[in-house]
Amino acid sequence: MFRDVLSSMGFEVVEADTGIAAKQLLEERAHDFSLILLDDYMPGMSGRDLLREIRKSLLTQSIPVIVMSASPDPQDEIDLLEAGADDYLLKPVSLDRVEARVRAVLRRSGVELS
Repeated sequence: MFRDVLSSMGFEVVEADTGIAAKQLLEERAHDFSLILLDDYMPGMSGRDLLREIRKSLLTQSIPVIVMSASPDPQDEIDLLEAGADDYLLKPVSLDRVEARVRAVLRRSGVELS
């Protein structure tokens, strides 16, 4: 579902099934990523833990990260933003909203979109 939105925006989409797989992808190909769309609840390593790892690494700390979560607790949003997320989306989320947030985060980071 999100793959289609991002592909239609001109992005090559790379997916990881677990937080550990995502971390490994980032370690191997950090220079290939313009944006990370991160689910807070991933198996193997939570999105929150992966976000901390992303922000600790010189290779990945400047990549914009949008975190999605199903948690209704407003403190989770605050914690994720303070941990380094560039934006936060509460699930379920509409595809139009994802596209708008992606455009806004990338615009702020200097990435030009057509």
